[in-house]
Amino acid sequence: MSTNIQKTSIQHEKIQKLADRLENLYSEMVSIRRHLHQYPELSHQEVETPKYIAEYYRTLGLEVRTGVGGRGVVAKFNGAHAQKTIAFRADFDALPIQDQKDVAYKSTIPGLCMLVVTMVIQRH
Repeated sequence: MSTNIQKTSIQHEKIQKLADRLENLYSEMVSIRRHLHQYPELSHQEVETPKYIAEYYRTLGLEVRTGVGGRGVVAKFNGAHAQKTIAFRADFDALPIQDQKDVAYKSTIPGLCMLVVTMVIQRH
């Protein structure tokens, strides 16, 4: 087997393992997203949202810092390669609009709606 085919096969296996792990976390991720949609907070007024996120990371056994840049949360994931860093950034502030969805996880706060949770990944 050529080296390129071996590398491709190994990469495919790693991607499949990651996909399997994400699939196992799917229902938990949906639950978190729905919670954030039910209890939105405006930008610079987030109090309960960062507490919720920090507590979740702590249950995973991660080192957590709160109050970063004001109301931000940073959780440190230690990977196999200490010299490499990947940063995940997510926005979790709501917009001052009425939630029009007719779903169980509709906003419980009149006039506030969390449309999406945006995540940006940076690799260093």
